[in-house]
Amino acid sequence: VFLVLLVVMASDTLAYFIGMKFGKHHLYKAVSPNKTIEGALGGLAGAILGAALGKYLFFSALQISDVLALGLFAGISSQVGDLFESLLKRSF
Repeated sequence: VFLVLLVVMASDTLAYFIGMKFGKHHLYKAVSPNKTIEGALGGLAGAILGAALGKYLFFSALQISDVLALGLFAGISSQVGDLFESLLKRSF
């Protein structure tokens, strides 16, 4: 559970800062007007970095392929979840 929280927090944090600094292209303006493609890519990178940090600090038995898989899955899932939440918020 801790590793998943670390990965999602790293993803959200990097998505926010990269999106604020470099965000110019909207991801899906009708659903979430402030989300950008640059922020989404930053979030994906943050998820992978968070998984790598978790591996080296706490879970050294994980393979690099596990780290990449977890980072990609969590990064994409958190973005899709955020967009779905925004869609629900705007539909009611």
